Amino acid sequence: MSSVAGIIIKNTSWMFLGKVGVLVINFLAILLVARHLGPELFGRLSFAIAGVALIAPVAQLGLHAIVTRDLVRSPGDREQILGTALSLRLMGGTLAVGLGLLLIWVLRPEDPALQLYFLLLLIGEALKSFMVFMHWMESEVNGRLVALCQLAVSLLLAFGRVACVFADAPLLAFVIVEALQGAFIAAMFGGAYMTSGNSLIRLRFSGAIARRLLRQCAPLMASGITAVIYLKIDQVMLGQMIGEAEVGVYALASRISDVWYFFPTMLVTSAFPFLLRHQETSRADYERMLQNLMDVLFWIGVAVALSVSLTAPFLMPLLFGEAYATTGYILAIHIWAGVFISMRALVSKWILAEGLLMFSLISQGSGAIANVALNLYLIPAWGGYGAAVATLISFAIATYFSLVVFRRTRYITTTMTRSVVAPVRLLLRGLHVHRN
Repeated sequence: MSSVAGIIIKNTSWMFLGKVGVLVINFLAILLVARHLGPELFGRLSFAIAGVALIAPVAQLGLHAIVTRDLVRSPGDREQILGTALSLRLMGGTLAVGLGLLLIWVLRPEDPALQLYFLLLLIGEALKSFMVFMHWMESEVNGRLVALCQLAVSLLLAFGRVACVFADAPLLAFVIVEALQGAFIAAMFGGAYMTSGNSLIRLRFSGAIARRLLRQCAPLMASGITAVIYLKIDQVMLGQMIGEAEVGVYALASRISDVWYFFPTMLVTSAFPFLLRHQETSRADYERMLQNLMDVLFWIGVAVALSVSLTAPFLMPLLFGEAYATTGYILAIHIWAGVFISMRALVSKWILAEGLLMFSLISQGSGAIANVALNLYLIPAWGGYGAAVATLISFAIATYFSLVVFRRTRYITTTMTRSVVAPVRLLLRGLHVHRN
């Protein structure tokens, strides 16, 4: 095993263990919350969370991968890069609060309780600006520290959710706990940065770095907005067109479908610094690493989707109660979108590494337009089932079909196609070896 592969596996193992812990904790907490609140109140909470998610890319500014890349390439400028990124994200968070309040006023002008929920969740989103310190950890390939911080945040969040359940607290208390996630992130990631021998006081804002980051992140922020549209718009549209009980049933399926998405993101995040180094030193090694990663991501996605789709219709009513009986069938459809999401994790990094940021916006925009159009047609007829079908098709469009059209992005679609036909490739290679 090469030293690069060993480092990636070690770093990914730490992140994997941390994420598995987060997954188990969050699943148990959501199980209790969903059963306790029932589809209607759980749907109301999910509607608020989904609505705020539509605004979140404004707060995030698309800086994640760019900041990690710059920290890898210019470690000596760490304090200026982090100080500038933190300042920009805090400004983006403030803007997101205003935009989010405007959105809920348009959607529900006569629902002051929901407007309050939005305000609290938006403030929590702004506090997530301190995740810039996670980018520093990623650039240092310090998966252990990332895992510990994420596990601590999840434990605090789960404790709050469970406490609300056993206290039979009103829905507002559950919203407050969700909003506190931002404060937990600020405390954990900011604290981890300082306990690693660094100081927040030494962080510096650089106008030159800010201008460069904003110029480079603009397409990624727009891409993030379009991406979250086809990730979360289905829940908002369900709430507006059908009702919050349907949102609750569908949102539970969506949350369970989402829980494993950390793995492809984690694997690609660990590999990304090495992809960048291979890109600069050996094109052949770079392309070989891309193909190997894509093969792993595709077939893991298929394995997860097949397993869940076969078991979900029986397990969901058993775990969450008969009120969520249809959730299993919705999940059996929705989970297949994860195959494309898994590959998309690498596609997004490839687009960044190749400097093709505009194609990120084009592909995500195609998926967003398709999802809205399909939801308008399918939700009135099929409700949550229609939303799941719309999600699956729109993810396929965003990840693959929108990129195969362009010559400059056709390489990555060819890479994905090779992964899909990997068994045929292996068979042909085996026959060739046998004949020789």
